[in-house]
Amino acid sequence: MNTIYHPKELETLSLGLTMCQSHHARQYNGGMTTIKLEDAIGTRLAHDITEIRPDAFKGPSFRRGHKVQEKDVCRLMRLGRRHLTIVE
Repeated sequence: MNTIYHPKELETLSLGLTMCQSHHARQYNGGMTTIKLEDAIGTRLAHDITEIRPDAFKGPSFRRGHKVQEKDVCRLMRLGRRHLTIVE
Protein backbone atom coordinates (compact mmCIF):
# COMPACT_ATOMS: atom_id res chain seq x y z
CA MET A 1 0.00 0.00 0.00
CA ASN A 2 1.37 3.41 -0.99
CA THR A 3 1.44 6.12 1.63
CA ILE A 4 1.10 9.74 0.59
CA TYR A 5 3.15 12.14 2.69
CA HIS A 6 2.63 15.85 3.12
CA PRO A 7 5.75 17.81 1.99
CA LYS A 8 6.44 18.91 5.58
CA GLU A 9 6.49 15.27 6.70
CA LEU A 10 9.25 14.51 4.20
CA GLU A 11 11.67 16.57 6.28
CA THR A 12 11.48 14.00 9.06
CA LEU A 13 11.64 10.92 6.81
CA SER A 14 14.75 9.49 5.23
CA LEU A 15 13.26 8.34 1.94
CA GLY A 16 15.17 7.53 -1.26
CA LEU A 17 13.59 10.06 -3.61
CA THR A 18 15.86 9.59 -6.63
CA MET A 19 13.00 8.85 -9.03
CA CYS A 20 10.74 11.68 -7.85
CA GLN A 21 10.58 14.57 -10.29
CA SER A 22 9.00 17.27 -8.13
CA HIS A 23 11.00 20.37 -7.18
CA HIS A 24 10.43 19.68 -3.48
CA ALA A 25 11.89 16.17 -3.74
CA ARG A 26 14.96 17.39 -5.69
CA GLN A 27 15.87 19.60 -2.75
CA TYR A 28 16.26 16.44 -0.64
CA ASN A 29 18.16 14.71 -3.43
CA GLY A 30 20.91 17.31 -3.71
CA GLY A 31 19.67 18.81 -6.99
CA MET A 32 19.93 15.50 -8.85
CA THR A 33 17.21 13.91 -10.95
CA THR A 34 16.86 10.80 -13.12
CA ILE A 35 15.84 11.25 -16.76
CA LYS A 36 15.65 9.16 -19.94
CA LEU A 37 18.91 8.73 -21.80
CA GLU A 38 17.57 10.44 -24.94
CA ASP A 39 16.64 13.53 -22.91
CA ALA A 40 20.07 13.74 -21.23
CA ILE A 41 21.95 15.26 -24.17
CA GLY A 42 23.57 18.50 -23.05
CA THR A 43 23.31 17.75 -19.31
CA ARG A 44 26.04 16.81 -16.82
CA LEU A 45 26.37 13.42 -15.10
CA ALA A 46 25.88 13.29 -11.34
CA HIS A 47 28.24 10.31 -10.85
CA ASP A 48 30.88 8.17 -12.56
CA ILE A 49 29.75 5.36 -14.86
CA THR A 50 32.01 2.29 -14.72
CA GLU A 51 32.76 0.06 -17.69
CA ILE A 52 33.95 -3.51 -17.20
CA ARG A 53 35.39 -5.53 -20.08
CA PRO A 54 36.63 -8.93 -18.82
CA ASP A 55 40.43 -9.34 -19.09
CA ALA A 56 40.72 -5.92 -20.74
CA PHE A 57 39.51 -2.89 -18.77
CA LYS A 58 37.75 -1.91 -15.57
CA GLY A 59 37.34 1.74 -14.76
CA PRO A 60 35.33 4.88 -15.30
CA SER A 61 33.90 5.13 -18.77
CA PHE A 62 32.37 8.53 -17.98
CA ARG A 63 33.35 10.78 -15.09
CA ARG A 64 31.06 12.83 -12.85
CA GLY A 65 30.36 16.19 -14.49
CA HIS A 66 30.80 14.84 -18.05
CA LYS A 67 28.57 16.72 -20.48
CA VAL A 68 26.51 14.10 -22.33
CA GLN A 69 26.78 14.42 -26.11
CA GLU A 70 24.83 12.74 -28.88
CA LYS A 71 27.82 10.49 -29.68
CA ASP A 72 27.77 9.16 -26.07
CA VAL A 73 24.23 7.74 -26.30
CA CYS A 74 25.19 4.55 -28.17
CA ARG A 75 28.04 3.78 -25.75
CA LEU A 76 25.84 4.38 -22.70
CA MET A 77 23.20 2.02 -24.15
CA ARG A 78 25.88 -0.66 -24.62
CA LEU A 79 26.74 -0.21 -20.94
CA GLY A 80 23.10 -0.97 -20.11
CA ARG A 81 22.02 2.57 -19.34
CA ARG A 82 18.51 3.68 -20.32
CA HIS A 83 18.21 6.42 -17.65
CA LEU A 84 20.82 8.77 -16.21
CA THR A 85 21.09 10.70 -12.97
CA ILE A 86 22.04 14.27 -13.78
CA VAL A 87 22.93 17.42 -11.88
CA GLU A 88 20.54 20.30 -12.38
